Amino acid sequence: GTVTPTWPLHEATALLGTDGDIMDFCVAILPPAQAQRCPWAPGGRCGKDWNNDLAQRCVRANQNVLRLMSSTSERGWNMCQNVQWISCALNGRLPGQGGKRMHFATLPASLEMHWFDHARPGEWKQCDTCYTVTAVFYTEVCLLSRFC
Repeated sequence: GTVTPTWPLHEATALLGTDGDIMDFCVAILPPAQAQRCPWAPGGRCGKDWNNDLAQRCVRANQNVLRLMSSTSERGWNMCQNVQWISCALNGRLPGQGGKRMHFATLPASLEMHWFDHARPGEWKQCDTCYTVTAVFYTEVCLLSRFC
């Protein structure tokens, strides 16, 4: 089925980074009671759907993050959607963004190119049809360096 997007209730700055850092960033903003509860999850238990948990926590923390998940290839994520999201963020056109501000859960200055040669298991796998979220973040930083 189709899931209707949930948008932050207040002004929401665009947030980029690796998934783990984005989750940590959003959880750190929330009051402790909200950070530990997952009312959107079955039985209120966190951890059943990590992508949904990340998206919902960031919405509650008023952070604008890109999460496109679908089981069908026509409606799933692709790099063109990523470029469109970055372009909208740079122009202050994300829902509720309230300006052209962006910030990073993972500092671009912390990225090291040798990561591709020495990635931990699960961070990088070579294949012809996939990108890891960390590899996508590297691409986002490269795009931003060209756009800006």
